[in-house]
Amino acid sequence: YQCNNECTHCYNARSRQFPSLTRNDWFKVIDKIWDLGIPHIVFTGGEPTLVDFLPDLIQYAENKGIITGINTNGRKLSDNSFLDKLISAGLDHIQITLESFDPIIHDQMVNYPGAWVETVTGIKNVLNRKVYMMTNTTMLKTNFHQIPQTLDFLAELGVPTVGL
Repeated sequence: YQCNNECTHCYNARSRQFPSLTRNDWFKVIDKIWDLGIPHIVFTGGEPTLVDFLPDLIQYAENKGIITGINTNGRKLSDNSFLDKLISAGLDHIQITLESFDPIIHDQMVNYPGAWVETVTGIKNVLNRKVYMMTNTTMLKTNFHQIPQTLDFLAELGVPTVGL
């Protein structure tokens, strides 16, 4: 439930201090998922990259044959060594939220100054790896008028885009 952003539009209604499961408890959840025949798990949050043992969870699920992904704000993916740990663990896909091509609007929406720089660096880092990536943008009154420019910006970065 932890997050390094403070988005007012966040869908996660839990307190950021709400306790998370332990590594072993998560392994039990992954075992149950596999036993139920669920072939795909997406780690989300809060911000899943803030969980110290995320690479262990990915590798555990991958070793069972489960497809793994994360939904992230991308900020920690600005650290190449951390990103490499996730990919080495077997991560199959990454979804990164970019709220706007405009750093001011993005940072305003996530309530964290400097978040845009880390998120865009994370996107660039992922584009330099062999892992599937997609982006998403939360459409609000704050940024809806910038969606075309945001798509153009992502295309300039090298992200394959599809219009609305």
